[in-house]
Amino acid sequence: MKRVDLKLDNDGDDFYGPAPEYAVPQYPWGVRLCLTNDELEKLGIPTLADAPAVGASVRLDAVGTVVYVSEDGEVPEGQPPRRRVEIQITELGLGAAAKPRSGAGRLYGSAADDDGD
Repeated sequence: MKRVDLKLDNDGDDFYGPAPEYAVPQYPWGVRLCLTNDELEKLGIPTLADAPAVGASVRLDAVGTVVYVSEDGEVPEGQPPRRRVEIQITELGLGAAAKPRSGAGRLYGSAADDDGD
């Protein structure tokens, strides 16, 4: 499955001029997961001491169900229609992000990436 970077490519300028850096979102609304006590327990994270640190990369494995699909037919001339697909995540796994593999590791397997850790 191909992954793509969802980071926004806007510069934060709006009608009133440049927005303060803290106010410019890096990613679109709706692509952030919020896990609370029940979900964290189910994922094997019973305390915040067991949670990944802020800024840590994590790998998600999820299954979801498409619950809504739409296309807005009324858009300004010359603009593409706005499309929307909503997916309800029904199963979720969480783990540490995989360490990037070297070219040798991709060709010859994990032993080529072993750095003695």
